[in-house]
Amino acid sequence: MKYLLVTLFALNLVILSSCKEDEEVGTVIINFKAEYDGEPLHTFDTKPFENGQQLQFTHLSMLVADLQLLKSGGVESLDDIELVNLSFADSLTAVDGYTVRFNDVPAQAYTGLSFGIGVPQDLNAMVPADFQSNNPLSNTGYYWIGWNSYIFQKT
Repeated sequence: MKYLLVTLFALNLVILSSCKEDEEVGTVIINFKAEYDGEPLHTFDTKPFENGQQLQFTHLSMLVADLQLLKSGGVESLDDIELVNLSFADSLTAVDGYTVRFNDVPAQAYTGLSFGIGVPQDLNAMVPADFQSNNPLSNTGYYWIGWNSYIFQKT
């Protein structure tokens, strides 16, 4: 399966400090990209697979939870939940990926990024109607009534 997703997503984390010395906040930009065999992955593009077979993705998305920046002595929470949709129709948009921006993040040295794929247990016990319309968990397309659960990833 060496040609299967070599990189499900590449994260480019950029922390931009503000230009003024007296300001103590910045912007964090997280960019998710899907790649296959080192190339941007877009939907309905046929890719080689094992034993002469071919593979085609028609959709690729996931719920990402508990986005946090790691720092000495703790974490800086960015977001509880984010719907990352990597279903791009062409290679130009696939190259750009899916970008999430967080403003007013305390400017300091961070050592990493932490997040989970899926929905934390406490939020997964809720239903789409429990959330405001701007929350990703209000999307009924990512909730399976028969399982009383969210769909964590669509591939």
